[in-house]
Amino acid sequence: MPSHWANYLALESEATSLRIFEPMIVHGLLQTDEYASALDEAITGGTPAEMERFLRIRTDRKKHVWESNDPPRIWVILDEASLRRMVGGPDVMRAQLYHLLKMKELCTLQVVPFQAGAHPGALGAFTIFDFDEEQHSPVVYVEGQAGNLYLERSSDLDRCNLAYSYLTASALSPAETTGLISAIIREMAAHEERQG
Repeated sequence: MPSHWANYLALESEATSLRIFEPMIVHGLLQTDEYASALDEAITGGTPAEMERFLRIRTDRKKHVWESNDPPRIWVILDEASLRRMVGGPDVMRAQLYHLLKMKELCTLQVVPFQAGAHPGALGAFTIFDFDEEQHSPVVYVEGQAGNLYLERSSDLDRCNLAYSYLTASALSPAETTGLISAIIREMAAHEERQG
């Protein structure tokens, strides 16, 4: 396992809550196996053995988080682009959208709609890990082409907490998010019907 993944998974397993913003793709904890495989293939272009290993790590990770005796509280905000980006083709994407409708029972799920305009999340994805006070101070994880960063300075935490608060206010409510996901599924069905 790459070292940055080991660090991330260690934080994820100890956190009491995760606040996640993902602008371009569905976050890993909410992905179906088929969506994750299509994404890995597009991003990494690894060998079949590597792809299988990545999928196994992802599956184990999701199982550990969602089936834990004391799972963290998870709040995920997605940008609408992540719902409309066709990853793996229509069948894979449709299954992913239906999966999101089920996952909303396990976490708080919101979407920032296109009409919200520009927002602090335009700078990229980030995750805020919160811990019991006596255990550790919060940590922000940021991933990008330049590498993976773990931020712990109070100025960085303040900036990311403010950004997350803004995203929360800009996003649709969980109920409205369900409505948007359902509408996108209907749009996909109508588009496929017109295509014959």
